[in-house]
Amino acid sequence: YAHNITVQKNLELKLLNQAEIDEMTGIYNKTTLKTKINYFLKNELICNSIQAFCLLNLNCLKLINDTFGHDAGDKVLKYIAGKLKKTLHSQAIIGRICGDEFAILIKNLKNNESINSKVNTVCNICKNINITGVDTSELSCNIGIAISPTHGTSFENLYKKAEKALYYAKNFGRNKISIYNSSMNNTNNNLNPMVFLDSLTGTINFDKFREDASIEMERNPNQSFVLYYADIKQFRYINDCYGYETGDYILKKISKIILDELNERELFSRIVSNTFIVLTIHLNKNNLDNRLSQVLNNIRNIHELQTLEYTPEVSLGYVIINSQNKYLGINRLIDQAMLAHKNAKKIEGTSVIQYSELLEEKERTKYKVIREIKDAIVKKEICTFVQPQYDVIKQKFTGMEALVRWHHPEKGLIPPNDFIPICEEHGIISEIDFYVLEQICVYLQEKIITNPNILTVAINQSRKTIHKPNYINRVLETVDKYKIPHHLIEFEVTESAYITNNAKTVFILNQLKDHGFSISMDDFGSGYSSLNFLKDMPVDVLKIDRLFLKAGINDFKLRAIIKSIVTMAHEIDITLVCEGVETEEQLKFLEEIGCEVAQGYYFAKPMPVADVEHFIKTFK
Repeated sequence: YAHNITVQKNLELKLLNQAEIDEMTGIYNKTTLKTKINYFLKNELICNSIQAFCLLNLNCLKLINDTFGHDAGDKVLKYIAGKLKKTLHSQAIIGRICGDEFAILIKNLKNNESINSKVNTVCNICKNINITGVDTSELSCNIGIAISPTHGTSFENLYKKAEKALYYAKNFGRNKISIYNSSMNNTNNNLNPMVFLDSLTGTINFDKFREDASIEMERNPNQSFVLYYADIKQFRYINDCYGYETGDYILKKISKIILDELNERELFSRIVSNTFIVLTIHLNKNNLDNRLSQVLNNIRNIHELQTLEYTPEVSLGYVIINSQNKYLGINRLIDQAMLAHKNAKKIEGTSVIQYSELLEEKERTKYKVIREIKDAIVKKEICTFVQPQYDVIKQKFTGMEALVRWHHPEKGLIPPNDFIPICEEHGIISEIDFYVLEQICVYLQEKIITNPNILTVAINQSRKTIHKPNYINRVLETVDKYKIPHHLIEFEVTESAYITNNAKTVFILNQLKDHGFSISMDDFGSGYSSLNFLKDMPVDVLKIDRLFLKAGINDFKLRAIIKSIVTMAHEIDITLVCEGVETEEQLKFLEEIGCEVAQGYYFAKPMPVADVEHFIKTFK
């Protein structure tokens, strides 16, 4: 009987605990949190201490849910809850209010400085999330703070004021923190100093930089300045390989290097991630070059980066500000520095470009082309060509690759290299990709009825396209509208897409494979991937880059590399396609090493999709 009572009590205690806990995250639910905080504020305060009530809201969780599924979003919430518990431990009462909102009461603090330290720690938890298979690079947070006893001595009062501070912080962008003050009840608010701090480096944030830069230029109308806009190339490598904690440490080191070179009138800010902006006094070109060289050299020689075997490369654009352009104002001048930076990013290695009007002229020309491309899509001037692929073992055509062309009314047929990069840069590549997919589906629907041996079609998909929210659903809607069997379509993604944002790419391509589509990696050998890299990739077909083959025919080492790629691909059940086959010598080499499929001018030039059936029938 005593045993039964013990079991019953344990069961009741377990049920009570479950009722107090948020089921998903394992921290307190809102009801329990309210009770716990109110009890603490009434009964357990340490004399002369202050309490920080923090309301934390995550940004872009919906994007993760839409891209990776709600299970991934749940993992993010669990991860943050676990980190908060582990980091703050007994120093705080932690709960989930609802959705992507958490509340934290940080207990028994001494002053505002200790609040700043603790809250920045909380903010960094949200920025440094590492979950396998989930890209959290877009995730950020905002935090609103109310202080007890100053702003109230109950959960209800503190929550209302922290909520006002939270929405106030959101006005200034991501990862911003604000402490409540009474002016937030008015439309004309006095800004809290913490709103103007970058939570990682402790320096002024971008908003404060713009304000201070404007003031500095107004105070010194005869002084020339230099405005720099810069970032570190491939910095994601540090975060992905060594963790965000290491990445943040390096960013702090870089910030300190830049700050050490500035005088008291010069300004520095980290805009976001690994992007920085700097305003310096301009004396002459020689002084500019020397200072810039010194900073770049110091960044290059950061000891920790040498230990990691990573050489930082900087993309930097700058504009010289003087009496002729100062009237433009800080925002327009920042745009000019950004334009120079944008052009610097296109150059390999560390690159520095000064703004000039020529850059703007090129930009205007580019936007004219973009308008023409958008019109071309509407007017159906974008057309689909195909290039057949020949199986050198079976001695027949077994597939084809869809290629896009632009039939310009004045300039004639424009090849993809003249307009696709612009489409990728300006976000209209997805419309091109889906336009081609639809045209191929129309073709396949017509041919399935008359030709049971119809060829599979490889269709290029941009990295930006496959990373779009709702991408998988849009593919399925397009293909299934025409009742096309999924095995007839192969989606082709370039090697660079696997390297950039690898986890997200792999997740999406696995979803395509689950729906019965084949996946190929295009341009293999043009980037940085290794043979070992392929074992984790959802790839059915590997396409060797045409330049790799062209150089390899007369290079003993490259021939050996191509041969090893073919051998490795066969061992892990990947089909090889070699692009750019133009000569009989190249074809014989591929036959010797066992490469199954060849594609190139030796067999067929790209042709309108309507012509391919006749070409194959008459091919000799």
